[in-house]
Amino acid sequence: NEGTDWIGITPTPTIPSGATWTVQVPYVIRPADMVDDDDQPFTVSGATRTALAAYTDALPLYAAAELEKLRKDTQQSAVKRQQAEQRVLAYLDKQRAPGGKTVGVARSYRREVAVRRG
Repeated sequence: NEGTDWIGITPTPTIPSGATWTVQVPYVIRPADMVDDDDQPFTVSGATRTALAAYTDALPLYAAAELEKLRKDTQQSAVKRQQAEQRVLAYLDKQRAPGGKTVGVARSYRREVAVRRG
């Protein structure tokens, strides 16, 4: 079937009844080249990743940074590269799960033991 890939594992693992296993396969998408005027970046098999559409300006900014190097304008290259990096960081920040970075426990087991002993 088109768009379907099968993975075989040899030897076959013995999975206990009721257990769930997960196989993770690293995969890099290789989208088609953008050759037409109406081609959209981040499009694979006709489907565009709309979550990335707001950040497509990072691509020409990075390209401009690289082209400025050819003009020997390192200052403008650094400015364009920083702008591109800011767009990438904005995307990564948007993908981050909401909430703080600290994890707390619902119960203080040490305090409960101290109360029982005291």
